[in-house]
This record gives sequence, C-alpha cells and structure tokens, in this order.
Amino acid sequence: MMYAFTSGLVGFSLPPVVRGMGAYTPAQVQQIVVQTAQAKGVPPAIALAVASHESQFQATAQNPGSSAAGVMQLMSVTQQTMGVTNPYDPTQNVDAGVSLLAQYYAKYGNWAQALQAYSDGPGTVQQGLPPSQQTVGLINYVNTFDASGILSSLGVADTSGTSSLADAFGSATDQINATVAGIDFTDPSTLVIGLSLLLGVVWLARNV
Repeated sequence: MMYAFTSGLVGFSLPPVVRGMGAYTPAQVQQIVVQTAQAKGVPPAIALAVASHESQFQATAQNPGSSAAGVMQLMSVTQQTMGVTNPYDPTQNVDAGVSLLAQYYAKYGNWAQALQAYSDGPGTVQQGLPPSQQTVGLINYVNTFDASGILSSLGVADTSGTSSLADAFGSATDQINATVAGIDFTDPSTLVIGLSLLLGVVWLARNV
C-alpha cells in the first residue's frame, strides 16, 4: 500500500530512527532492493517500483492506520509469517517483500496478479475478484515507473526491456483467452465461477 508523506498530505509517517540502527538513505535502500531482487530472480525495476510506491524508499515508514511498516509496508501478520523481527531493518523488510513478489509471480505467472496478491492478498486472486482501487494504483504505478536512473547509478542493466515496464506484465489478451478456454459452458456449476474469473481478468486487462 502507498501512503504519501504526512507533510501536507494524508499518508505514512516517519518515526524516529529505530534504536540500535543507523539511518538508511533512500539510495542505500535502493541498493538493498536491487541486490535482493537480483538474488530472488525478480526484475530489479519491478522491485524498485513497488518499494517506491510503498514507502518512497524510507526504511522507517509506517502506516498510522494499520500495522504496515518499513520499505515494503509489511503487515504484522506478514512480518511474523516471513520471520521479520524488525520491520524497520530494510534488509529484513525488503528480503521478505521481494520474496513474496517472487512467490506470487511463480504461482500466477504474471505481474498484475502477483501485485494483486501482494497488495490485496492471494485469496482475492484465487477467487477471481477484481483488484481493489488501492491495488489498481499500485499496478499503474509499477507499470509507469522509470527505474532506469536508479539502475544506471548502481551500474545495473535494465533487463525489463522498457522503462515503463509494460512488457513485464505479459499479454492481457493471452490471459483472457486462457481463462475462456478453461470455462465449461455446459456445466452450470462451473460456468458462474468461470465467468467471474473472466470478468476479473478483463477488468485487469482494461485497468493495467
């Protein structure tokens, strides 16, 4: 989830530096994100876009309205599940967040659904529900984020093939065709579920 700075806008707040930790600059956080993404097999440009959207690379960012915290805005349940003991430690936080992105992409095969699972929870994808307005914002942000400057400063090639990352989401048409092919129109019990899935995919295709 993304929250704008509290200086004049509603959004995430920046608490004091966590005791026992030094301050991390956005540039240092960016380097952690890129290195972690490379290690996890996630395109660095996508990982950077998510981190930028979630916290603007602020290690101590927190959502005053929920338990979401740190660079990747991990909820407390996710922190526990992923073994994060200090959400404001960018190494732990980014490792967990990028690991989730890698897991969801491996499971769903496209970044639109992987990002929906990351933001709304994997259950929404499995049920064929359309992404929330918040997740649509995340998807659009990632789709238009230009990571070329950051990657260039770190000496990393942009392997996404496009600064807008549009190609990284795959073909929406292929997703629609695959969904339609899986619907048994002669079986009423699966027709409703299949059409629901199709509507969700079409919705994604029109909004990504």
